[in-house]
Formats: sequence, structure tokens, C-alpha cells
Amino acid sequence: MPSFAVTGVASVVAALVVSLLPGLTAPAEAARSARPARPGPLTVATVTQSGAVVDFGRSKGSGRVSYRIKAGGKTVARSRRTSRVPVSLACGRTYVLSAVAVDRRGRRSTPSPSARLRTRACLDKTPPTAPTGLVATSRTGSEVGLAWKPARDKVGVTGYLVYRDGVVLGGATGRAYVARNLRASTTYTFSVRARDRAGNLSAPVTLRVATTLPPQSTGDNRSFVLTTDDASFADAQRHYRQLDRVFPTFFELTRHGDVSGTGRPALTTWFQDRGVRVMPRFHSEDPGVIEALLTDPVRRNRGAEQVAAIVREGGYDGASLDLEMSMPTVGTGTLTKQERWDAIRDGYSAYVERISELVHADGGLVSVAVSANWCTATDPLTRATVYCSDSGSRSTVRPRAYLFDYPRLLAAADELWVMAWGLHWSTSESGPVADLRWLSAVVDYYHDLLADRPELVEKLTLGTNLYAMDWSETVVRTDRIAWPGSAYPTAPVCPVPSRTARARTSYEGVPGSGTLVVDWVCLNRAATTREHQQVVSAFGEFTSNVFDEESAENVLTVDDPVAPGAQRVLWYVDRRTIQQRAALAASAGWSLGFWRLGREDQSIWSLAELQGSAS
Repeated sequence: MPSFAVTGVASVVAALVVSLLPGLTAPAEAARSARPARPGPLTVATVTQSGAVVDFGRSKGSGRVSYRIKAGGKTVARSRRTSRVPVSLACGRTYVLSAVAVDRRGRRSTPSPSARLRTRACLDKTPPTAPTGLVATSRTGSEVGLAWKPARDKVGVTGYLVYRDGVVLGGATGRAYVARNLRASTTYTFSVRARDRAGNLSAPVTLRVATTLPPQSTGDNRSFVLTTDDASFADAQRHYRQLDRVFPTFFELTRHGDVSGTGRPALTTWFQDRGVRVMPRFHSEDPGVIEALLTDPVRRNRGAEQVAAIVREGGYDGASLDLEMSMPTVGTGTLTKQERWDAIRDGYSAYVERISELVHADGGLVSVAVSANWCTATDPLTRATVYCSDSGSRSTVRPRAYLFDYPRLLAAADELWVMAWGLHWSTSESGPVADLRWLSAVVDYYHDLLADRPELVEKLTLGTNLYAMDWSETVVRTDRIAWPGSAYPTAPVCPVPSRTARARTSYEGVPGSGTLVVDWVCLNRAATTREHQQVVSAFGEFTSNVFDEESAENVLTVDDPVAPGAQRVLWYVDRRTIQQRAALAASAGWSLGFWRLGREDQSIWSLAELQGSAS
């Protein structure tokens, strides 16, 4: 073939190949030049002062890519993951963030949907200036008022911290503060520091201030105050100048001799700074606890040492012992009932003697609360109860009082606080809680008992109630019989089976040849204890309000609207009652005590009898 022919064919083929190349190479070139897919929307998880944490959707179908977080066109973070990505930012600024995917060849996607955020305010590291001009605006025995001039800060002062002897007392938004619960006649160092929005504290301004010596108590009265009732402490504080000592109900005893409960140091020192002795009560009314404690010498001694240690370590002026129980009705083991009674009684005396020995060694006092005792007899002609003064009478052997060997306790302790109330109680028929005639019999009993030890009488305190009792009762039957000469009637059954009918007797005619009237009384409910304020508020509910001259108590009565045929009867004490009881105690050479302060008739505190020996 001629050479020109070959050359021509080659030229044609070459031209054809050249014409086909763009179509053959286009897909590969397109693949090499494609950008990563756009990431999903960016969201903000958290924002701080120095940055944020963000999440966004991955770039799908783009192979292996990395991500850049953009803000205002600048890269502020890089990551290979799409969740919990930390981003460093400046404080106190607004940003619009988006994510961009970048492949191995450096090709970038379009930005993801963005999110807007503002970082937290920049930290102020400059403290305020110190306050100036700290002064005491007022001083008492327990409080100091403070005032100062303002501090300055470039951002702003938000408040002040007040310190007492280096310990923070509290904060103030203004420029004044009252420091409370301070000891009397004590010098304190107070400091005030300013605080700004960032929490920076200024240097302190300081002042030394001494509290004053408050007026001292000149009173002779002794009272229990309830730990569970702030009104009880507040009342004692209000009338402290008429009190010699208080018995706060801080502690309970266990059968092992352990003591539970906590004191209130601020209140303790408050009273002591004002000349009032603080003698916390150590208490139990659980017969099982009391018997187990008192009849085991090891437990008894352990318990005595715990009481003494609490008095010493708590800085108290002594201890008030208040154990109350009715003696058991049967013997136990090898002991007869009487032997069991004697073991408990002797154990209590030994317990008090050991506590007194330990507390006295530390300079403290011991007060023992005891159930009242008295002598009674029955007039055979009228069946009336007659009070007597024979301390050896069989009538004085009472299960509630047998725990107390009064002379032995008086010889060991500094005070016998006689709980002289409960002549009528919650499940008895209605009547005065502490009839003045009965109180006279209680006093007579102890004077007869101590006839050969008159020096012990001055250790006695007549404890009196300040509460009222509210009964609902029904006279279910009245018997009228010639007396003497007739059989005494049998008690009826009460409508409420759990109640026992009680006889209330009176006599008509000449003693020995008249008529005995027996009213059988059944309770509709147990009596409710009332405070004086509650009684006054309820005056309008009653149709009769009488001061009973013989008992020196007040009685309210009304037909009970809740129980048809029944009568509601409420006995309460007031100023007149307390005046006569105080006069009785004074005439006998006894001190006067109260159970308990808190909501009593406040007018009693103006009585001359309660003003104190040094008033």
C-alpha cells in the first residue's frame, strides 16, 4: 500500500480518538473535583465563659473527612467527630458557628446550618475596695448593731459579708447588720468585707466591740421550759428577772443508764449571763426503763456518771432529775411486790446520792422532781374526804409516790421540787387540778414528815401547774340514801364500756342522820389539756364562768353540744389562783415553781409575790 494511504488512515484514527477523549475522561475528572457533602445543622450543648460544646450532623457519602468549626469566617476548632466538640471562644461575646467538612484533598463543603450563642461574661478579677467607717450603732448584752460606709467596684458591689472573730455570721445587701446570740460582757472582733458580682471579696474593715452586762435576775421562782416549744423559752427570757433557775427539758434516760438528747448552748449561756441557773432535766416515765436502771448497780453508777459528765461538759449549773412511775402491782422472780417496791425505791435514792456526790464535786446543784404526797381520811358520818397531816398514815402509801424516800433524797440533793398537781386528771371526774385545800394538805404532810429535820424544809419547792383541763362528763345515776345505816350503792356501768363510773358525793342534813347523795359520773372523753390563751379564746363557748373560792380555781361549764345530756367542764388557773398558791408557799417557807412556762396568764408576773427577794 502506498505510504500516503497509511499516513492518511493514521491521521483519521488519531482525529477520531481525540474527538472521543472528552467524553471518555469526564466522569473521572468530575469525581476528582467533587466537594464533601454539607454537614447537618450545628447545635450548642453548653456555653461557658471560655467557650462552648457543639454537635452537628456528619457529612454523608463523602468518605473520610474532618471538620472545621467556623465563626465569622475563621476556624475556631477542628475535629474528626461530630458530637461534644469543644470550641474555645472569648468571654462575653456573641458568635455564629457553623461546621465545614474537609476531605483528604482539602476540598471543603458548604457550611452547615449555623447556631448563634453568647459566651458568659468575662470574669472580674478585681476585688472591690474595702468598706470604711465600721461603727457599732447599738449594744446590749446579747446583740451588737453594726453600720459601715459603702465599698466601690468597677462592675458593682452586690453585698457584704459580716464576720465575728473570723467566722462568717451572715450577709447583708445593705450597709447595716445586727449580730445576735452574743455573750454578755464579752469583747468581739467584727469584720465586714464587700463582695462583687464575680464573687471577689474586698479587704476587711474591722472593729472590736464589747457587749454590755444585762440586768441580773433577782427572782426566786423555778420553772421548767420545754425544748419542743420555742414559746416556752421566749416566755422564760421575757420574765428571766423573776426566775432563780430554769429546767430545760433536754435529756431522756435509758434502761442502760445512757442519756439521749442535746442541749442548746446559746440559750444556756443567755440565761447564765443574766444570773439565772440552768439545770437541764434528765427524765423518764417508762417503768421498765426506770426499774432496769435503778435496780442494777452497774447501770445505776454508769447512768450517774453520764449525768454528771453532761452537767460538767455542758457548763450547766446542775441537774434536774425527773423520774416518775407507778409502782408495779405484782412481785417478780423471788421478790414479793413489797420487796420489788423497796428495791426500786432504794435504787433511786442511791442513784440520786451518787449523782449529787459527783455534781457537788464540780460545784453544781441537784434538784429532784417528786410526786406529791398527802394524808387523807374519810368522815364516817358523811363519807366526805378529810385532809390530815399524819405523814405516817396508811393513806400516804401511794403507788405513784412510793418511789421517793423524801428525807433521804433531801439529805443528798439541794432541792425537792414537789409536783403538786393532778388531784383530778385526764381520766378522773372533773374537778380542780390542784385544789388549794389539797395543796395545804401536801404542805402539811412534808412538814410533819420533816418535823425532826426542819432545816430540810428550805429545800422544798411547791411546783404548780399553769395549764387547764377540759372534760366532758355525764351523771348517769344519782343515789340518795340514809347515811350512815344504809348499804353503799354499787357503781353503774358507763355507756362507754372502757370508762369507770366515779362517785361524787355530797351530804344533806345533820351529819350522822342525813342523806348521802351519790352522783355517778362517766366520762364521754378523756380531758384535754388547755393553755390559758386557749381558755380565754373559748370563754364564749361556755354559759358559766365562776371563781371557786375554796379551791382557788376557775370553772367553766356548758351543756355539751356534742354529747346530749352531758356537761362540758373546764377548770383553769389565773392570776388569783397563782397569788394564793404563792402565798401558801411563802407562808410555809417553800420556793415556788411552775410547770411550765409558755402560754400562761401573763398577768401573774405583776404579782408582788413573784417579784423576788431582792426586788
